[in-house]
Amino acid sequence: GKSEIARGHSVLAFVYHRRLLQIASSPSWIRNVRMNEAEQLQQMAFAEVKKSQERDQDWWHGHFVWAMLYSLQYVQIADPDKTMFLDGQKKAIAIYQQLTGLGAGRNPGMGSWQNLACCLKRVADTTGQEADFDHFKKELQAFPSDQQIRQASTENGRSESDEIFLWQAMLQDEELFGKLD
Repeated sequence: GKSEIARGHSVLAFVYHRRLLQIASSPSWIRNVRMNEAEQLQQMAFAEVKKSQERDQDWWHGHFVWAMLYSLQYVQIADPDKTMFLDGQKKAIAIYQQLTGLGAGRNPGMGSWQNLACCLKRVADTTGQEADFDHFKKELQAFPSDQQIRQASTENGRSESDEIFLWQAMLQDEELFGKLD
């Protein structure tokens, strides 16, 4: 049905996202050579997310990939004033906030909280504004504890797994704690 087709489109968008990450993590001379490919992958990824959402607006993975694409958007494209980069982060933040708003145990995974934290940190690091660091701190304080996540997951019929340990995963995240200035 239409839900399975929506899933297929979001998975394909995720594959394009992973290929974009590979290009973005390459040495600068490779990124420069592959700039056209990266732009095409980005367009195809956004097109697949759009198709996924047209088929099933409630399919969480489509929204999740959409946010990941926005958080990566423009990273490899020259943007000296960082306006486009910050705009992508803010769009991703809004989507992640919708997904985390579903609540622990209903949100399909902890990735939304972790990615939200990463985007908020990128914004604060980029602007250097105290208000952005305060927003980052305020959001983190509102995140559920691992115990709350575990309880909500079991109450909603989900089995315990490594995916419910949000804080443990966040402490291992290089984006959050590997590059502290």
